[in-house]
Amino acid sequence: LVDTDALDLAFVNMDFPNVDQYHSHQIMEDTIVYCVSRTHPYFKEKKITMEMLSRESIVLFNTDSVLNRMIFSKYEAAGIKPRVFMYSSQLYTILNVVRGGGSGAFLYASVAVNPLDFVQIPLYPKSTARFGLIWKKGGFISQRLSRFIDFVKKYDMAPYQMEEGE
Repeated sequence: LVDTDALDLAFVNMDFPNVDQYHSHQIMEDTIVYCVSRTHPYFKEKKITMEMLSRESIVLFNTDSVLNRMIFSKYEAAGIKPRVFMYSSQLYTILNVVRGGGSGAFLYASVAVNPLDFVQIPLYPKSTARFGLIWKKGGFISQRLSRFIDFVKKYDMAPYQMEEGE
């Protein structure tokens, strides 16, 4: 949408191949976690490897998500074919399937914030994603948008960052 000028600015996962074709500003980094219900056999694990997930049924965001590309590359590197139960564009649906206990889901740690229903298990080795703003190089930037970008660049995100072990 930024390419077609439908959006002047977008908040995105910045781990896509041509991010350098845009002006950008990273706002935060987030950890990728594997989420399971409290009834799942892995719910007490402190970390999880791709090998441990070789027979696990997983729920993923829609096929075009950057997170999926990251996850599929991890499966491929481990020589494992993922067992995808379903794809969904709705976080609510993904979390409800996870609550059912038969499948797990890869999410960003900051999204998976309900420890009553499920647990977050960090991937090992640790995997992170970068998030930030992108806008078109050479495109028109209004004074209002320029002020917003400057505000975001100066805003202290430290209180909102996940600490190691959280």
